[in-house]
Amino acid sequence: VLALSQPELDNLIGGGVTIGGQPGQVNELIVAQAAHFQNVGKVSLVAGDGNMTLDSPLTAKGALTLITTGSIAQVEGAIVTAPALEVHAGHVSLMEANLVPAIAGSVSFGEFRFRAADSLIAGVAGSTLGLTTAGGLIDIKSGGVMMIDRPLDAHGGTVQLTGHGVASGKYGSVHGNGVAIYSTNGIGTAAAPLWMNTSYLHAENNQAGVANP
Repeated sequence: VLALSQPELDNLIGGGVTIGGQPGQVNELIVAQAAHFQNVGKVSLVAGDGNMTLDSPLTAKGALTLITTGSIAQVEGAIVTAPALEVHAGHVSLMEANLVPAIAGSVSFGEFRFRAADSLIAGVAGSTLGLTTAGGLIDIKSGGVMMIDRPLDAHGGTVQLTGHGVASGKYGSVHGNGVAIYSTNGIGTAAAPLWMNTSYLHAENNQAGVANP
């Protein structure tokens, strides 16, 4: 069991730090109390082959990476705050009002579910390009405009996007057997249409938009 107090976290200084176990080791990583990495450029939390649970808020001044072959989840109020979030896990459910403007990553067997309180760039975070599952649901929610900046690929699964406007960047696209989009302020624009590769499309839109399946 590794327990670090906030004063100890404040002593971590430098370009980056990695905390936790390595692949092949079964380690459960729990953020049991509020953790603020304010003096480190990049933070990586690694749970090896165990699960990762956020029981308290997690804040990083720089890019944040969460890695495990198990599941990642957060309890009510355990908000993640970071300028960019990379997630690589077996299953991801981070559905609190997270203060994260950029998300990317992959899951190997389950779903990738994420919610941002404000506008969100999906598909680019740190060195990770894209957001993928191995057939599981991709469910991304944004309290503001959602920009798909690299491919979101459920590999035959379903992709569900919710935002105050949903559009694609130059390299963005959505891939899934089914795609559901819920927008309160348009889906795509003439300059930034939402590119999709899907067999089934469900769209609810309160404004004009351009979608290219």
